[in-house]
Amino acid sequence: MKKLPPFDAYLEHYLTAHQNKTNQWIHAVALILSIVCFILFLISWNLLWLILTPVFGHGIAWIGHQFYEGNRPLVWQNPIYAFFAEVILVKRLLFNSIKL
Repeated sequence: MKKLPPFDAYLEHYLTAHQNKTNQWIHAVALILSIVCFILFLISWNLLWLILTPVFGHGIAWIGHQFYEGNRPLVWQNPIYAFFAEVILVKRLLFNSIKL
């Protein structure tokens, strides 16, 4: 089994790949919409909300990479690390503390 790099190293790489402010805001909207979809699924048990969760989470974020950042999303390398790194990115964005 392949050993995972430390999360700190992944986070630094993730933040480097997300330097464009527009892309960061797109990620914030995508994360919030995907969380809302998941909560709506838990409330209603309607599978449509569960299906829409990754569509909003990854689909919208992909637009930011394609058109604003000019790179590929990192989510496919390590989805769990990518989720937590995105939460940190959005938290830092909302509280104006991103340092690269």
